[in-house]
Amino acid sequence: MVKSDILFLKNYKRGFSVKVGIDGRYLKRQVGLGKFTYHLIHALAKIDSRNEYIIYLDLPQAAEKLPQVKNFHWKVLTPSNYFIWEQICLPLQAAKDGLDLLHSPANTAPLCLSKKIKLIITVHDVMFLLPFSVLPKSPSVYQNIGRFYRKIIVTAAARKAGIVATVSHYSAKDIIRYLKINNNKIKVVYLGSDQMAEQLQSRPSDNETLEKYKIHKPYLLALGGTDPRKNTEKVIQSFQKLNREERQKYQLVIVGIDRHRNSNFSELVKDFQLEDRIVFTGFVGESELATLYRQAYLFIYSSLYEGFGLPVLEAMSTGKPVVASKTTSIPEVGGRAVLYVNPESADEIACGIQKILNDSPDAYQNRVDLGLQQAAQFSWEKTALAYRSLYEAIGARI
Repeated sequence: MVKSDILFLKNYKRGFSVKVGIDGRYLKRQVGLGKFTYHLIHALAKIDSRNEYIIYLDLPQAAEKLPQVKNFHWKVLTPSNYFIWEQICLPLQAAKDGLDLLHSPANTAPLCLSKKIKLIITVHDVMFLLPFSVLPKSPSVYQNIGRFYRKIIVTAAARKAGIVATVSHYSAKDIIRYLKINNNKIKVVYLGSDQMAEQLQSRPSDNETLEKYKIHKPYLLALGGTDPRKNTEKVIQSFQKLNREERQKYQLVIVGIDRHRNSNFSELVKDFQLEDRIVFTGFVGESELATLYRQAYLFIYSSLYEGFGLPVLEAMSTGKPVVASKTTSIPEVGGRAVLYVNPESADEIACGIQKILNDSPDAYQNRVDLGLQQAAQFSWEKTALAYRSLYEAIGARI
């Protein structure tokens, strides 16, 4: 019998299961924190029928993304203003609902939670605490405001929480260093990517997706962003540094950036005379993203800072060789399967790409196999089981 089952039996004898609240605001997003929240909730619904869950939303449309099972409920709290919702509406409703614990899965949490309610906060990274010399300001005012908000709130919330969960041992070390949190309070729970692994085989709709974005095989895939830490400019520069034959043979497809809304990247592509070789798809949903992973020749991830690096895991799980940054948490996720490069050097990124392009069929397949083996160590079910254990461990102390 595992520890979580023993804890559950203790609770059962006392006449209750654990009543868990989860902040579900990010469900409306299909990337980053939203993707984590979505897959955690759905994995919990598959493995946990013994505890009760209330998912708190700020928009009713997000309820469409929730599992339809009897022990999962949802409530929409208003107003939807971020600060008021989190710091006033959520703690008041949590007390009214008689929660045993509240899980804040997206870096921030209410500071005035009832003492009767235990708090678990998932802190994915501490990039909001890094100086601008290490992690430059974003061009997005919204992102910079969020960085300032987290700097204030997370520091206090992490000290208040019963458990601070995080997504990698690298992030755990950063949390101890920057937030001054006791090591015993921190629990590392890895993320998963099995939803991508389930979509390994090509589908008839793949061609429709490629035609939609005017993508021609073979192509190299990268995830970009306007945030400087995503290092998109270096990816474009590295593609330009490939020899002319490779640039003519392969397209570079960058997901997550709308070319027409980001003139800096458009100008860079124009300066390099690569308008017909680089495709910006803008935002894509998970199904289309799976297609783009599946049909790519290799994946490039040159981020400067990541708490986990989920795209690396997703690419490996769809059978793609990966060129990625040898920095922060990424080697922890990629293991021996990834070809690591210095993300600050466009030359080194280009060399990494060229090395895989020069691989023999056997060497290429070996990279694919290593990636699949590495990705198989991670799953959303494992993530959910770990969180259920944390929920019940806290519930046993009530």
